[in-house]
Amino acid sequence: MKNSILGWCGLLLFWSGGILAGDLSVDKLKIDLGAYFITNSTTTLSYVSPSSVGVTVDSEHDLDWQTSLRVFRLNGLYRFNNSSSLDFSYYSFKRDGNAILDEALTWGDDVYPINTNLLSSMNQDIYKFSYLWSFHHDEKVELGGSVGLHITRFEINLEGSLNGNPVDSESTNVTAPLPVIGFKLNYRISPALTWSNKVELFHLNFGDTTGSFSDIKVALEYRFSDTFGCGLAATASRFKVEHEDSRKMLFVDDHLLGLNAYLTLYF
Repeated sequence: MKNSILGWCGLLLFWSGGILAGDLSVDKLKIDLGAYFITNSTTTLSYVSPSSVGVTVDSEHDLDWQTSLRVFRLNGLYRFNNSSSLDFSYYSFKRDGNAILDEALTWGDDVYPINTNLLSSMNQDIYKFSYLWSFHHDEKVELGGSVGLHITRFEINLEGSLNGNPVDSESTNVTAPLPVIGFKLNYRISPALTWSNKVELFHLNFGDTTGSFSDIKVALEYRFSDTFGCGLAATASRFKVEHEDSRKMLFVDDHLLGLNAYLTLYF
């Protein structure tokens, strides 16, 4: 057993010893494919007339939505040269619940009375694109700033029944594109092990929409060979938007904490 473990360790060292001899992150394309474990998710919602703004619904307490789930996540980076690159990310998830209301709930033009059996869900699709400029880049450290776009699409569905009779059903959709700015720090601990950090944030008030976004990602990435690696990242994000349409004011305040475990492909 001991000789077997030593043999595997020697093989890993052999694979990783010759990689990344030059500048940090010199690959043309990097793709991360893996599972995003959302360990804690809380959302506050409302869709009411402007005069009732401030009356909100707690997704966990009022709607009985789950707070943890597992979804597929794609991350990638395309490098034009050592100073310029394009970063992108995509993931999608659905939270839902079945609750008996202990107080009346107003959503749009509908009112769901006390004791309504309320089926509810929220689908979210998240797309992120950013251009990164590395103003410092050597064999150990990469420092860079980024500008980009964070796009979140929400679909919120409510369907109620009381004593077996339908009450109301409602579906609300909104797509919120937010520009973001960011900062990135990569530090190579060893030829095969890299510590990666990224922070993105922004606030926008434009027309009928007010939005803010913050995202923090800290990761450790291990490279087995020129082609394959793996990583584990801790993430924390908050997305907040207010959007007024011809009828009502939609408010969404979404917090996510999670872990992203992934396999990396280098090209």
